[in-house]
Amino acid sequence: MIGNYIFIGLVLISFFGLSKLFAKAGIESWKGFIPFYNFLPTL
Repeated sequence: MIGNYIFIGLVLISFFGLSKLFAKAGIESWKGFIPFYNFLPTL
């Protein structure tokens, strides 16, 4: 049970980190929150 909360927390931290990274790179930051779509702009 606690492992699920830790996993969700880590996923949210990674999404927020990607949104900040995308904002600095000039890409819309909302793209960091969508799974699999956030990988496409990095190609």
